[in-house]
Amino acid sequence: MEDRQSPLDRSDLDDLRNSVVDDPETEAEILTELERLLGEPYERAKRTHIWAEEERGEHNWVAMTNFRDALDHMSKIFNDLEQDDIDGARENLGEMEAHIQRAAFDSAQSVPDKKLDQYFNERVAPTLYTITRLDAPSKAESERRLQTIREQMVKGREKKAKSMEESVKAFKVADDHISKLLQELPSRREVQYRLIILGGVFVSVVALLLTIASFNVGVL
Repeated sequence: MEDRQSPLDRSDLDDLRNSVVDDPETEAEILTELERLLGEPYERAKRTHIWAEEERGEHNWVAMTNFRDALDHMSKIFNDLEQDDIDGARENLGEMEAHIQRAAFDSAQSVPDKKLDQYFNERVAPTLYTITRLDAPSKAESERRLQTIREQMVKGREKKAKSMEESVKAFKVADDHISKLLQELPSRREVQYRLIILGGVFVSVVALLLTIASFNVGVL
């Protein structure tokens, strides 16, 4: 789809880092902030990551890479604190949170992205649903619902630098809509199967008519 975007780039990551850290000034404040990150933010990102893998049916390597990078920055935080480098620890704390949030965002966005690909791969010309007598959402209805999905995807991306919860929620709403649309769409395989059956019936009827016609000519 034309309005879909790639995962967060470096500028997005910088926005996240700058917007989520409350500039802790002491070792105690940094450790308190670290404890907070390992609580709800990490747990939410982990739940979203697991959900995405279950929905996609495959490993979510981008999120796993971000979790790895977050762990790497956590290790750097402790190294910085050992050297009394508060500025370095604070910077790595921001990087750590940005990667945790990115793991959640990318996981949530990847699910409706993949299902949209599946939808466009399965969809055929509306006339084929009519010919094969298969029920499918009309073109107008499909476009209306796709527009809703686009709006939720845009909302999810816009919320990335502001709220993990709101961003993930928007992507999940988009997923609900595309999941329902996929369920109501006959598979391309079913359409092809029915076309083959109809083609066979058509050939049989034509052959029968030709046989009858040749028989009548012979009688005359």
